[in-house]
Amino acid sequence: MDGVQLVGVIGLVAVLVLVAGFVILRRRFDGRLRAAVQPERSLAEVGIALPADNVAVVQFSGEFCAICTPARTLVQRVLRDHPDIARIEVDVAEHLTAVRALDIRRTPTLLIVDEQGQVVHRSSGMPREAELRQAVSGLAAHNR
Repeated sequence: MDGVQLVGVIGLVAVLVLVAGFVILRRRFDGRLRAAVQPERSLAEVGIALPADNVAVVQFSGEFCAICTPARTLVQRVLRDHPDIARIEVDVAEHLTAVRALDIRRTPTLLIVDEQGQVVHRSSGMPREAELRQAVSGLAAHNR
């Protein structure tokens, strides 16, 4: 193997390692609920109407989002046990001001909103059912 071929092989191996690392990190963090940093503007200020008690799961979805439908189904299934928590779906194409103000970078993005209208949890990507159930149960218990 000459020097040019060796450089090519090393380059290919480096790219494969980087791609594998990206995939591993993406799978580890994709859809994880995390504590939310409060946006500079409230949901109401950017045109997202919340119910009177404000408790809701807000899903930002897009027309061409492949995992938005399974995410919607999951949220609906989880919220069946919590009829006091609203589910609000927001089309990112129709609410660009909200998308920018709330730093929505991908779909689906879930925002879990407490009774004060504060975003308490956030996830990007397909949410994890166990984490979503735990967050929603905690919110429902706190809302009683």
